[in-house]
Amino acid sequence: MTFKSVVNITQNMIVADHAVMAVDFSSRLIGLMFRASLPEGQGLWIEPCADIHSCFMRFHFDAIFISKDLKIVALEKDVAPWKLIWTKKGARSVLELPSGTINKTQCQVGDQLAWQATEA
Repeated sequence: MTFKSVVNITQNMIVADHAVMAVDFSSRLIGLMFRASLPEGQGLWIEPCADIHSCFMRFHFDAIFISKDLKIVALEKDVAPWKLIWTKKGARSVLELPSGTINKTQCQVGDQLAWQATEA
């Protein structure tokens, strides 16, 4: 499991201090299910992924859909439990974040993100 910080280069803002990668089938399927919350500054990067669900979740969250070249292609704010978010054109991965993060970090479609490894 790899941990990364996520930076919005376009807005010059840190999006997540600590994002965990979900790259195998089970970690992508389970995602944030059954957790009580997602702490401020943390996130879950799911790859590959172009659509998501919030079944069995107990809290709202933001989702940033990201292209292969790490550009934001879609934003979903304050996703409630038991929602389905269908495929976003051009999305290769999704970054799930605490609700309100998109507004706080001023993320917009077209912004360029960058990942920085923080732990192997």
